[in-house]
Amino acid sequence: MPNYRQQTSGNLGAVSACASCVSSLVLDSFSTTDPTNAGGTNGTATINFTGDSGPFEYTVNGGSPIACTSPFTITGLVASTNYTVVVTDSTSNSISASFTLGETSFEFDADFIMVTYQFTDGDDLDTRSRIVTPNIGQTTQPSMVGWSLNTQFPGAGAPIITWGGDNTGIGFESVLIDMEEFRDQYPNSTSLVADFRCFWYNTVGTNDVIAACTLWKGGTPVKSGYVWTNPTATDTLAINSVGLQIPSGYPDGTSKATTTGYRLATLTYNLTANTGVLNNADTTTPNV
Repeated sequence: MPNYRQQTSGNLGAVSACASCVSSLVLDSFSTTDPTNAGGTNGTATINFTGDSGPFEYTVNGGSPIACTSPFTITGLVASTNYTVVVTDSTSNSISASFTLGETSFEFDADFIMVTYQFTDGDDLDTRSRIVTPNIGQTTQPSMVGWSLNTQFPGAGAPIITWGGDNTGIGFESVLIDMEEFRDQYPNSTSLVADFRCFWYNTVGTNDVIAACTLWKGGTPVKSGYVWTNPTATDTLAINSVGLQIPSGYPDGTSKATTTGYRLATLTYNLTANTGVLNNADTTTPNV
């Protein structure tokens, strides 16, 4: 970790380390989940750290210290509230993570990112996915990946984004973003924004469709059905987003084949800080 406070964008707040010493305590990753109950009080935060000077303890917003080991999960967090979690070791070295619930935020150095669409009822959810920023060429509906469109983009050479295939029942559809390939093809980019959209081809489901991310460091993703696994990854982080109910019909285009679908979520990933947000309430990222 750097020996200064690093300000990040969005609701991730800041990550810091001891400024007066060489710390053996490192924040490896953290993730949050939004509240899903009516009161907005069941959010969580999970902190992963490494250190060789235990025992360890953490505080939330300056409260009483609580003993911990890595990873640990804090429950009962409230929407639209600022939180700072500080982890301290036995030599008084500390690290911190700050966040505001209302988005699913995380920190992780990813080589591959799989985004899944999970649907537990209805029949045949079709998906449309694209990378918005930087401009890699997915600027029209026909350039998106998904049913009746592309299986990967770019279509020639090594793909950056690949579709997992057409699930005509229930379960999952997915896309895989190769961050190593993205960095090779766009070495000057400091962030990635991707848009994930969908619509019902057959029976409309009443349950929420859930957007989720699985991030891998290292290894080689292996296709398994409509998703990927990565048994050789050196590190893994799973991120769930609050779901959305996808209505009937389609919001644009003249047919199911020409629509971009309803937005389920966007992913914003900062390549400098390795921080990201999976947002199911994004109204600013443009559609094609």
